[in-house]
Amino acid sequence: MLNEIQNGDGLVSDACEGAAIVFLPPSPQAPSLTPIPSSGSVPDGDGQQKCDAHHVVAVSTPSPAPKRGRSRKAIVKATPIEATPSSTPHTETAGNGGGENRAIGSATPRPASPDLSHTIALIGELQVRRTFCIKQRNRMNNATAALIRRFLGWQFDMPEKERKALNSRAAAVMALIESGKELTGEFASVGAVVAPLVLAAAKSREPLDNMLAETEREMRKLSKALPVWKDWALGVRGLGDLGLAVIVAEAGDIGSYATVSRLWKRLGLAVINGERQQRKSDADLAAEHGYNPRRRAEMFAVIGDPLFRGQWRGAKTEGDVVIAPAGPIGPYGEVYGREKAKAAPRIEATKELTAAQRWTPARVDKHARRLMTKALLRDLWRVWRGHPPRGSHEVVPEDMPNAPATDHTVET
Repeated sequence: MLNEIQNGDGLVSDACEGAAIVFLPPSPQAPSLTPIPSSGSVPDGDGQQKCDAHHVVAVSTPSPAPKRGRSRKAIVKATPIEATPSSTPHTETAGNGGGENRAIGSATPRPASPDLSHTIALIGELQVRRTFCIKQRNRMNNATAALIRRFLGWQFDMPEKERKALNSRAAAVMALIESGKELTGEFASVGAVVAPLVLAAAKSREPLDNMLAETEREMRKLSKALPVWKDWALGVRGLGDLGLAVIVAEAGDIGSYATVSRLWKRLGLAVINGERQQRKSDADLAAEHGYNPRRRAEMFAVIGDPLFRGQWRGAKTEGDVVIAPAGPIGPYGEVYGREKAKAAPRIEATKELTAAQRWTPARVDKHARRLMTKALLRDLWRVWRGHPPRGSHEVVPEDMPNAPATDHTVET
């Protein structure tokens, strides 16, 4: 991790092995290099406290000195990762006004215990590492695929349909080479050229793959230590231990959100002034939406898609004969089916509108999945705060009990 860091006196000191690193804002007075032990540290033979893996190495930069020509050195302090639970709720607003500031049960969020805060903080640190590994791995894979496409005859002016077909062929070549299978037919000549490069890239990617696997393993273990796992999440089809860990990593203490609408906004699923939360080019609108594309992508990949597969069963057919129709196999599958059926008439009603206004079957599907995911997050928020889940109940803000069913009909 980090073994040596220069302190304020220009000396090089050892940092805690395996510690996480947090960069603090500039401070007028730099702290001394004094490890502050967590509850898991133990004294060594000299009476000194040893750092453990639960420490954060806090690196702060002192404010510029009045004297010119002096260098600014990083000051390092090891501090425990757990923090005192905050009694201040998240203040993000969902943009709908009205009852958005009223929470069920109590206006005061439930404070997290020190142990729970510690677990949440650890999950958050692991998510930073996980995100890094995924980003670097994707970058390497994309570069390898681009190389293969070049040898397959890629041209920038190719029609969209041909480009998509070439992308599929490149992905197939890459998968065959990495699996050790022999390339035949049209791929044989290309494979002879790119195979050594693809294998070298795959070899260099192995450390990232191993680190990602280990990080996700730790996240799964920590998520199972959360009270909400045994109380509720364990029994939800499609919500795995990693999915719960990612939600907690991206949102923090679920109980600190005074309303479920604020949790939805944090995760990119809110409705802002009658439209779904999204990226905006206007600075004021962008600030109001507060949209984070990466966080929203996590909700789709780790939550929405697995939840759909766990809560909805596709139709079974033999030839052209439907043996068993598609249908829900859980409460959130019921939400998906109901919302999809409600939105289906819009396909015919909007077919004469512009492409941006038109509702297609794909848009209806995304809309229903979005509301299904929101229903899951609503129940996670309720259970975390000590309330029973609502399952397939209508997806409306909890703090607006009289909101009409059409409140979220323009989300996608």
